[in-house]
Amino acid sequence: MHHCTLSTACYQYPCACALSAPGGARSKAEIERMRKEMEEEIRAQLLANQEQMKDMDESFEEKLKRNREEQEAMGAAQANTQDRKSKDPHLVNLNEDPMLSGVIFHFIEPGEMTIGRKDATPPPNIQLTGLSISKQHAVITFEGSEATVKPGEQGAKTKINGVPLTGPTTL
Repeated sequence: MHHCTLSTACYQYPCACALSAPGGARSKAEIERMRKEMEEEIRAQLLANQEQMKDMDESFEEKLKRNREEQEAMGAAQANTQDRKSKDPHLVNLNEDPMLSGVIFHFIEPGEMTIGRKDATPPPNIQLTGLSISKQHAVITFEGSEATVKPGEQGAKTKINGVPLTGPTTL
């Protein structure tokens, strides 16, 4: 015999509650009715759980498929980026943490490209954040095979190879 209170017996052994509930003994018909009700409740819960598991499996399969498609697209994009890096002019980030350097690339398109903060009007082509970034920080002009960089506004702190940019400079 298990030693437990009526409340723990009801939690652990639902049938024990029906048999030992206060108020006297239950008739066999009443016990059978309660047993059938409990079986129906358990079956309904089992069916609901099975339906949820089926939905979860389908959702997982859909998520897995979508993730694989995204990974393939990213792989193709990375291959394209690697190819472009070897051929096209681009800007790359520098960071004091070597793990964060060289992870962001901005390809220079033909014509004029502006660099600055996102709150500039009009918004720049390349948007940067930071304490020393001006709204109109720099302008890059790329014609043929020649690129020229000039400050976007007076006082913009721009350097090329560590040398402050004071006027248009051809790269």
